[in-house]
Amino acid sequence: MVATGAISLFLSVALFMLQNYMRHQSIITDDHLIQSAYDFIVVGSGSAGSIVASRLAESGQVRVLLLEAGEIAGGNTDIPGAYWLFFNSRIDWNYTHDEGPVGIGFRHRRIPEKKGRVIGGSGSINTLIYNRGHRRCFDDWAQLFGANGWTYKEVLPLFKLWENQTDPLLVANGYHGTSGPIQVTTWQKPAPIMLLHQQAVNEMGFKTVDINGPEQFGTMLGQAYIGTDGVRQSSANGYIDPNPYPHNLHILANAYVTRILFEDKRAVGVQYVRNGLKQTVFAKREVIVPSKRQNY
Repeated sequence: MVATGAISLFLSVALFMLQNYMRHQSIITDDHLIQSAYDFIVVGSGSAGSIVASRLAESGQVRVLLLEAGEIAGGNTDIPGAYWLFFNSRIDWNYTHDEGPVGIGFRHRRIPEKKGRVIGGSGSINTLIYNRGHRRCFDDWAQLFGANGWTYKEVLPLFKLWENQTDPLLVANGYHGTSGPIQVTTWQKPAPIMLLHQQAVNEMGFKTVDINGPEQFGTMLGQAYIGTDGVRQSSANGYIDPNPYPHNLHILANAYVTRILFEDKRAVGVQYVRNGLKQTVFAKREVIVPSKRQNY
């Protein structure tokens, strides 16, 4: 009976991975459909790039090309517990920090920095923790460094726009969205040691809080980019996989951008290498290179 159960589990996981792999494969645009010019070119399909490309294309009035240096996500990238398989793999850029005063536990004090080289970027290989960051960071960027429009009050509606928070206790505080394309769940079966640790900290006078809510100092059970079906919820999975706008959003994997082309100070296109061939594509309006976010 044990052997039969193990075989059944293995076949179920294998079928899940195959189905998801085929779905991921289907988002890539056929080579013969790729054009010489687009309205917008987005470099990188990571957590920002996937959203930017999809939102630009949703009007149907512009043509968008999304270029990803890495490969198509595999079915195993959708399994949350498999994240550790991707570190130092072919879908990880395998960056390390320069030698510095911290990182004493690492060789030459060079701390590994995990960044996804795959459709979905770091959102396809990370540990799925959902943490927006502290509200004071946003307010400081706006008030001390001139980042107009970046106060926490101003960016909160955007966080809520893409979020589909599934924990009713968190939804009630008004800091979460429930209709976005990316599901967020609270850990359902935390390890007993985690609960004991939280209890101990609470007994020291710290409250249990929603780390993405009104108070951000205290203890909490983790919120994660995991759907109620147990599948990873990356920006790519939510916004471009499957491709909602195949007629005007073209997506290429294994397309490594090597150069941004300029006319005077205006970016007008990019050069990229795909299948060993150097190719050029032009942007009628903009070339967009989304910034990298911290990987957790």
